Amino acid sequence: MELSAFAFFVAGLIVSSATTILLFHLFEKGQAGPPPIKAPAKATGEVASPESPTANSNYSYRIEEENPRALSSEYTRRGQLWSRHASWHLPKAPRTDLSRAQIESQYLGNQGLDRILAILKSYNVDMITGFLPPSDPLQRLPYARYHLWEDLGDDLPKLLGARLGQARGPLSQLPVLRTDKLITDAELRRAHLLLCLFAHAYVWGGTSPIDRIPEGIAKPLCEVSDRLGIPPVLGHPSIVLYNWRRLDAKGEICMENLATLNNFFDGRDESWFYLITVEIEARGAPAIVPTLLAVDAIQRFNDEEALRRQRNDFEALTAVGQKFQIAERSNLNARINGAAGYDSESDCDEVIYTNEALVGALNRWRVAAFVTAQLTIVAGAIDQMTQSILNMREGCHPFIFYHRVRPFLSAWKHNPAMPKGVIYEGVSPEPMQFYGGSAAQSALLPFLDIALGITHDTSKSRDFLLAMRDYMLTPHREFLVYLDSVVNIREFVQVQVADLENEAKMASFSADEKDILLALRDSYDAAVKALQAFRSGHINIVAEYIIAQQRHSLPKGGSLEGSAGGRGTGGTELMSFLKPIRDDVVNKILKDEDRVQANISTKDSEESADAVSTIEVLRQETVATATLMASKARTKKETVAAPVAEAAAPASVEAAVPARDRTSSDVYYKDNGRTEDIDLFHNASAPTSTHSSAAALSPHSE
Repeated sequence: MELSAFAFFVAGLIVSSATTILLFHLFEKGQAGPPPIKAPAKATGEVASPESPTANSNYSYRIEEENPRALSSEYTRRGQLWSRHASWHLPKAPRTDLSRAQIESQYLGNQGLDRILAILKSYNVDMITGFLPPSDPLQRLPYARYHLWEDLGDDLPKLLGARLGQARGPLSQLPVLRTDKLITDAELRRAHLLLCLFAHAYVWGGTSPIDRIPEGIAKPLCEVSDRLGIPPVLGHPSIVLYNWRRLDAKGEICMENLATLNNFFDGRDESWFYLITVEIEARGAPAIVPTLLAVDAIQRFNDEEALRRQRNDFEALTAVGQKFQIAERSNLNARINGAAGYDSESDCDEVIYTNEALVGALNRWRVAAFVTAQLTIVAGAIDQMTQSILNMREGCHPFIFYHRVRPFLSAWKHNPAMPKGVIYEGVSPEPMQFYGGSAAQSALLPFLDIALGITHDTSKSRDFLLAMRDYMLTPHREFLVYLDSVVNIREFVQVQVADLENEAKMASFSADEKDILLALRDSYDAAVKALQAFRSGHINIVAEYIIAQQRHSLPKGGSLEGSAGGRGTGGTELMSFLKPIRDDVVNKILKDEDRVQANISTKDSEESADAVSTIEVLRQETVATATLMASKARTKKETVAAPVAEAAAPASVEAAVPARDRTSSDVYYKDNGRTEDIDLFHNASAPTSTHSSAAALSPHSE
């Protein structure tokens, strides 16, 4: 009896173990996801899937589309778990603990704020982040179909960094993937970023440019671009607005807390260049709501003023008619009744309607004070933008930017390296031309220009700036059109402060009213001068990062550096385009003395930028000459006594290079047979006259 019970227990244990093992294997098989990428089958009876390349295609591999059974496991295993990078707690990263409601309450006089926020939402503009997305951009596409894009995006810096650039091989083998899985704007923008990186890497990422984009990149890129309403080229919306994440999810959008999602070479200089622009967008965002609040208050005031004038006109006409009727009736009664001593004129005055006070709660002085407060916030935001752009050299060196980052940001319109454009294979047999990335593709700067009533009347500047709007996201482009139709700040300020030139009217104002008008003019001028300072800072950056590098030497043909040509990445002649735009800002200053002073400071800024460029060129030429002399001396010694020369050559090189260029902070970058001193983050107080002068003239050197 005991034996049979024991046998029954053992049998049950075996069955239980077998069931557990079976369930474990089934669960493991379900979590394994779809099979790995396979080479195309060579069976004669194979039927090609419409979603993948045909069996006789030139692709070395195919992507097998996910099926319903594998979708959930693959989405969980890679899409969901890998869709976000880790978030870190960074105590030193600036952060704000205020809620949106608390931020809303900080705005002065929030009358009309709800309507303004609704307008901004309709144009995909956020109260806090401005033209940046309200939350961090999508970091990975969540579907198995697009994992190849993500993997290639991760390895793109390594492929480009290999000798002679090895990215074109894998890029040319990409299969044509359908984009129907991409539904949300975040997914479309993520795909646009990746595909644009692939397109530019293919065109520029070799020993010489190539004027076509493979079908596996071109077709999905054009499909995604059509759905987003932007061109199929790398521009500001993709490389800046949707190419960042916060390291600490609770921290602010600032350089202490930002990282890029994807780069070409993945170096600090490249990331810094993109992220500084992200920070500029974030710091300019607080100017948006105050601007619209000011516009709304002025509009309501103007409407009430118009209503008051209409009412006064109507009452005046009515009073005249009543006065005539009463006068006639009074005179008639006097004649009939023969009343003596009747003062008909006095009775007529009593019935004339008197003007009432201003209709509504608004009046000239309250609105002027309110607009002053909003313009003060706008000026502060622009000052923060200027501080950000002047911090560019902290992490992005001009040499690295010009020779490594800038070529890949160029496109194929007005570019001498690609005069006819680029063929998008599978889309059009004819070459297509598009501008490259440009700061003019940001909606923030046109927003500030429109808000302050700054117009660019030069046909060259106006036409290019309008063309750049086609590269903005569609809602942002439409928002600028809307703002242009309602803006009224400069007109209001001009009308109000015109009385400052009228001594008779000024004599009738109280001291407080005079102060309100002066403060209104000064706050407007402060905002305009802040924008002028930002434009000047941008010009100085261009002088150091592009003009000085172009003057130093022209890159050799067939190199990555030679891809961008002699223009800006947006295709413009840089200084002849930027300076008139900055001058248009200066000319809008209302106070005559301030406008004259601003023009003087503008000329000083131009001389400073030219001096920085010249000194940078001289410094680099000095280093290059010293290196060349050292090389010749070493060659001469080698011909005389090779063994001795080999030992003496390093000392000779060190002796030929100036003492300042031998500091521990220097880095010597060798490329295409020449050695360049790129002087990374050198202290401005270093004991050398040439470098110290350049640092002193640079607007962003410490």
